[in-house]
Amino acid sequence: MSTTLTLPTNFSAAVALEQWANLYSHADSLFSLSPLTSPEHTPPSSPILPSNVDLQSHGRITSDAFVNDGCQLNPSPLPVPLFPHSSPSCVPAVQPQPSLPARASGNVSTMEGPSSNPKLPVKDAKKSKPPHRAARQHAAANAARAHQRDKAKGGQILEPAVREAPHRKYVKGAKQINTTFVTESARVARTGFIGINDRSRSKRVYHLEEVTGVNSELQFKLVKWDGRQPMFISDSDGRALVILAGYPEDQGWPILMELAADSLEVARSRFVPPKSENRRGTFDSLHCGVSFGGGQTSPSNLRNEKVNKVILEWLCNLEPFKRLAGFASSAMHTWANDLFCAYAENLKELHKDPELKRVFPNSIFSAATFNMGPCTVCTKHKDFSNLPYGYCAVTALGDFDPRQGGHLILWELGLVVEFPPGSTILLPSALISHSNTAISQHEKRYSFTQYTAGGLFRWVAHGCRTKDKYLATLTPDRLASYVQEESER
Repeated sequence: MSTTLTLPTNFSAAVALEQWANLYSHADSLFSLSPLTSPEHTPPSSPILPSNVDLQSHGRITSDAFVNDGCQLNPSPLPVPLFPHSSPSCVPAVQPQPSLPARASGNVSTMEGPSSNPKLPVKDAKKSKPPHRAARQHAAANAARAHQRDKAKGGQILEPAVREAPHRKYVKGAKQINTTFVTESARVARTGFIGINDRSRSKRVYHLEEVTGVNSELQFKLVKWDGRQPMFISDSDGRALVILAGYPEDQGWPILMELAADSLEVARSRFVPPKSENRRGTFDSLHCGVSFGGGQTSPSNLRNEKVNKVILEWLCNLEPFKRLAGFASSAMHTWANDLFCAYAENLKELHKDPELKRVFPNSIFSAATFNMGPCTVCTKHKDFSNLPYGYCAVTALGDFDPRQGGHLILWELGLVVEFPPGSTILLPSALISHSNTAISQHEKRYSFTQYTAGGLFRWVAHGCRTKDKYLATLTPDRLASYVQEESER
């Protein structure tokens, strides 16, 4: 017997803004998809890599109903490689490897794969609450939040506060890795809204033995990480500079991450390659979201070929990427609450423009990139157009041994960090040059990144207008103050 699952396709900016206004007033709701602040103990049901995927219908999926076969996942930490396709035993024995037609430059045809369908194991699943009881609880929670908003003085929106339990669990107990990096000495643009491009243009891919070890060329320090336990790398003043956030406490996470990797492999076989070369490495990528810079006169949605646009909508509606979006935002909220609030205020003002589309309603970031590999190994670079004091969330995906390759090299910090698939790292990608170590020829590596262009913050700071138009409205005294503020930013 088969069931039909339909992915949501409502990309209405009005709906997204309404959701954001409600969620921002009470931050706990923003991360309902993220177990970092709201743990989920059972694997979620996901519309994932089915036997039939019709992208033209935006995600209509036909698959057998999920069956609980009683299989249990191994407790974490998982063996290395973190999420191997051959283990644990409850992972589907036959991974979906759709047999697809050649790349198309026009319409998208139906994707067809093997007839076998994965089974999603459930461990100690709790009985779901009756619908009427859940409805009453949701109504009570909404009423309580509305009451809190009404009590706010002057009608101001309540700022989201860090919940003590996750902060104590994930932040206070995290291992600290000290560095001598002086954040204030990092090179940024004069305005302070973007970084400085790394002009080295190095295309070299380093192997692990070339960057760390007694006989290595660079003599960087190796940071061993299981991909689960949160850690952070600090600057010379002890401030958290890079966050090794890990992954949620969800036993179904390994399966979701395998499905994310398989989805990217499907997308890579169907997308239309861009004409420009990828400056970050020899792998394929798709970008979506809102950006501003490079000569634009106002923020706009990133443009894509017709085929690629449909593929991106399909990817963004898949459960694994929605969960990754929520987890990264939750980690930022827990580790850097003030920065999170600054991002929130920026998004609130930015999306008053109904033409600008949110990629994920539960994400604090404005844009996302799907790096489809099959060998996503970045060369040394900076994402200089991002906000220098902001974070970029990177999630590693694929089937590779993180102890042998795929490490994250942080050049100014002199560190090389093990980066297991399925885990997420937050880093200031506009400040720190970064790259990856090589993986084996038989391995595959993908990644999913989320970020916000610094130009969007500049646009909002100038009253949602260009700098020239903004300066034309200032009085001489205010103009002098602006110049002073810019020099100190």
